Amino acid sequence: MLTPSAQSGLLYVEIDNAANHNLKRIILPIPAGVCWGGIPLNDISQGSYILRAYTNWMRNFGEDYIFKKSIYITALKNSTLVTADFKLDTSSLKNNIQASLFFSTLNKKPLAFKNILLRVRNGF
Repeated sequence: MLTPSAQSGLLYVEIDNAANHNLKRIILPIPAGVCWGGIPLNDISQGSYILRAYTNWMRNFGEDYIFKKSIYITALKNSTLVTADFKLDTSSLKNNIQASLFFSTLNKKPLAFKNILLRVRNGF
């Protein structure tokens, strides 16, 4: 059974650049095995980075026990929020999905008369 470890009280979350230089680090308390937090990205430029998360206890077991994820950070200008609703129609012999998409600004003002490229890909 999985239970929270009493060995670790702090979670370290870092953003490293391609040269493995640490750019950001936050330290989060994990009192019951769960925590949450945010890293401000306002002074990080667009590009590829490595997100790492670990406790000091995890470091005893080598790099394989440290969470690592490649991420790409981009600066968004004129961002678009897409609200989607999907319904499965099984009334015909084939399964059909009806999709309703609402495009708006981040302030939820509707976008109208804009060209939008939409791709539907099987399996994604």
